[in-house]
Amino acid sequence: MKNATSVCLKTESLSSRNFSRILLIKPSALGDVVHTIPVLPKLRARFPAAQIDWLITPENAGLVRDHPDLSGVVLFDRQKVAQLGWNLSAATEPLRLFRQLRQAHYDLVIDLHGQMRSGLMTLATGAPVRVGFGKPIRRTR
Repeated sequence: MKNATSVCLKTESLSSRNFSRILLIKPSALGDVVHTIPVLPKLRARFPAAQIDWLITPENAGLVRDHPDLSGVVLFDRQKVAQLGWNLSAATEPLRLFRQLRQAHYDLVIDLHGQMRSGLMTLATGAPVRVGFGKPIRRTR
């Protein structure tokens, strides 16, 4: 089990790393997407040559698609996935997305959504460095 010290050490070691392919995960909720936009200039300032993509739903993609600090968008069709069990083509959507995420070879993924679904997407990338909301550290006495 990891302790707080090891988590802090890993965070400190990230400050000296250089990443070339970055994925930001914040797929939905209009207000949350708007509040996440200020992350883009910070990422671009720290990683000026990196490809920075955003995983987002089609209905929110227009908010960020033309942002000067964003390289591209990866679309997550949440409405299609919601039809899982009712529509055969809906079953292929998660597989298509997971394959696309894996083939992109991201070296840093930042999950700002913090839900089970976004955690699965983060894992699907296979990125060596994944930042997000983990389960709380259990303290033992």
